[in-house]
Amino acid sequence: MKVFFVSAEKRLSNLAARVEEIFGGNSRKLADSMWLVASDSTTQDLYRQIDLNGGDFGALVIVTLVDFFGWGDKSAWEWVEAKQNEDG
Repeated sequence: MKVFFVSAEKRLSNLAARVEEIFGGNSRKLADSMWLVASDSTTQDLYRQIDLNGGDFGALVIVTLVDFFGWGDKSAWEWVEAKQNEDG
């Protein structure tokens, strides 16, 4: 599966609920407006699935993770690695 980084301009509870509703166990919240999402979709498909209603949630950026590096919760990196090795 591919893993995507999803970042929203605004912290909105309805956006967090929407990501959880659509992706459930294939999503991992990193911060108030940032998630990792595992899917076999494209960035455009994820955008459509989240259905921003013409930007009601503010700006949204979705990026496919190809390589990553940083400091953070070790379990987040393990989650990415596990999801990237899963078959969709």
